[in-house]
Amino acid sequence: MRIHTSILAAVLAAAACAPATPGPAARPSAVPNAGAERAGFVVKHGEALVATEQYQVSRDQLTGELLVPNQVKVRYTAKLRDDGSTSEVEARVFPADAPANAAPAQQSRGRFRGDSVEVETRSGGTTHDTTVATQSGAVFYMNPSFAMVEQIVRRARALGGAEASVPVFLASALGQTAAATVRFTSADSARVSLAGTEIRLAIDSTGRILWGAIPSQDVTIVRTSPDGRAGGSQR
Repeated sequence: MRIHTSILAAVLAAAACAPATPGPAARPSAVPNAGAERAGFVVKHGEALVATEQYQVSRDQLTGELLVPNQVKVRYTAKLRDDGSTSEVEARVFPADAPANAAPAQQSRGRFRGDSVEVETRSGGTTHDTTVATQSGAVFYMNPSFAMVEQIVRRARALGGAEASVPVFLASALGQTAAATVRFTSADSARVSLAGTEIRLAIDSTGRILWGAIPSQDVTIVRTSPDGRAGGSQR
């Protein structure tokens, strides 16, 4: 995995469909969950901004918006099982500067059924259905979402032990599933190895990411409050 300044417009497996004229108007964002925690992340390469993310997460749902400036904006909702794995995910893709009421250029939904994902992608009035192989208990991941990295860490917590292997369904690899190795190096630190990349994280007791870095790529990840203020501390 490498943090890029671009991500694939096709968020799920049927990425071969070319973007076309937007279809029906976008559905409203999910109604805020009163019991959900709200936060965000800022991802930088050196001093250059790579992405911003705002999200809310509860026991059974993760909802957010991932923005790569000047390129793409993705609004997503993932339904979560009790063990932290993904049961269903929906992603709507927009140009980065699209207004709040814009229709998506593409919309995808994936339903996780044991060792497969049933994927439906809508683009330009056309719907494409396919089934993609995965592993039972997989967590959905879309680069460079650190709200989703947080779910990988929480899934590892649920598996138990100082180290755990978490199957991760990669949106940007046409539905490939990779193993993420999560090592809890101390009570407040973890290292996630995914697709040849090591992410170093400062975490709390629940697996919440407070700060992170990818030293090999000069990438830093800072947690922000719902109003966008930075939090967490550098390691």
